[in-house]
Amino acid sequence: MAIESSWVAQAARQGGYISRRQLRDLGYSDSSIDRRVQAHELTPVGHGVYQVFVDIDPKASLWAPILGLSDAVVSHRAAAGLHGISPFERSRPEVTVHAAAAYRMQETTVHRVRDLTAQHRMRLGGLPVTTIARTVFDLATVLDADRLGRVIEDVVLARMATLDELQLVVDEVGRRGKPGTSRIRDALESRGIGPISSATALERLGRQVLIDGGLPVPVAQYQPHGLKLTLDAAYPEARLGIEWDSLRWHSRLERFETDRRRDRAAAERGWLVLRFTWDDLRNRPGEVCRQVRSVIDLRLGA
Repeated sequence: MAIESSWVAQAARQGGYISRRQLRDLGYSDSSIDRRVQAHELTPVGHGVYQVFVDIDPKASLWAPILGLSDAVVSHRAAAGLHGISPFERSRPEVTVHAAAAYRMQETTVHRVRDLTAQHRMRLGGLPVTTIARTVFDLATVLDADRLGRVIEDVVLARMATLDELQLVVDEVGRRGKPGTSRIRDALESRGIGPISSATALERLGRQVLIDGGLPVPVAQYQPHGLKLTLDAAYPEARLGIEWDSLRWHSRLERFETDRRRDRAAAERGWLVLRFTWDDLRNRPGEVCRQVRSVIDLRLGA
């Protein structure tokens, strides 16, 4: 028996898949559906889901769990792929459902939560998917710290979401003991958001790192003669300036060119400006001190 055009039209909008509920809505009884399964006109792929034809679009496979799992939403790496967050273009089907949901789906990674609100959902190409900010939070549960940090930077630099939007989701659903919470908080904090990211705290940490490393106490907020700029820290005898970059990306993007013009102006007067981030100070203090000491020695002929 030929496959009815109504099935094809419905399945074509859903990556080649259709659910038993949808077939019933089209007027087919359970016995009629079962006969078509036996005739290989419908191929079961999960709980109440059938494949009508094979769609070569990589996103097509996401429809099976969406149709077969109650209130499922594409999430984590699969959602990152839909949003265009590299490098998740061809990820395995991955969805989030309510914690009380019992069904599983073959070849699909299923996450169960109780805090996926309506504000964290959207639609892309007809598929329900977590928002970019919620997707990044969920990625914190499956990625290591370095890769998560790169994802955050890519998302913010591409203006897909702001650090403040990411922080808002963390504030809404992050909690002690929840997987990924501490990891994403650390990642956001090191990129200039959170309770210890102020310029004052960053300058204090930088100063302490240099002192603990055996370097002379730098001059804070130093204004080199003839230059209309103020350096966060400086060693005037060596004409070495230091800037503590907070990496608050929304301001950093706007000020990037200005900072580089300031650095070039300083170079014209014989000043070298080194820039260090919170991540440098927290995770690589020895390297920071080594570089500063090396420049001082070189410039003073030590």
